[in-house]
Amino acid sequence: VSLSLARGQQQQPPPQQQWRQQADTPPARDSASAPLAANGRFPLALLHRALGEAAMVGDAAMLRRLLVLPGAGVNERCGLVGAPGRAPLHCAAASGRPECVSLLLKSGASVHLPADGARTPLHLAAEGGTALHAECAQLLLGFAADATATDVDGCSALDLAEAAHSRDCALILRPLMP
Repeated sequence: VSLSLARGQQQQPPPQQQWRQQADTPPARDSASAPLAANGRFPLALLHRALGEAAMVGDAAMLRRLLVLPGAGVNERCGLVGAPGRAPLHCAAASGRPECVSLLLKSGASVHLPADGARTPLHLAAEGGTALHAECAQLLLGFAADATATDVDGCSALDLAEAAHSRDCALILRPLMP
């Protein structure tokens, strides 16, 4: 028993679980509140951020729950700090979360949506460097991701994979290049 519980104080959840509580708790209604989802329950920005966070940490169960909520735009920007312009698919691909990538693709996420620096989900998966990132790249290619697309620096997903020493991704992407 922690000291705070012994004193009758409420214990705060760990930071990684705070967004789950935020997604399960209806927002306070006031005149200054953010635009709400169609169900009148969630501010859209909070819903989009929760989608991005669930995708980033690989919580496919939470992602499924969030995707069925009205206003859950699968191609909406998440607004996550350190991930400018990213949608949930970018977050899942960058984090090497193939189950979430698959779920988002089946839910209509665009493989062509650019994020910061004109990077697509394939660019982000390619520079990840793990076998899970390679699995994400394979899933994205299966949904017609463009392996020849370049970012603002002129780099293709293959260029990024090679720069990151992501051998598995490079092996997948090399035969697709002209």
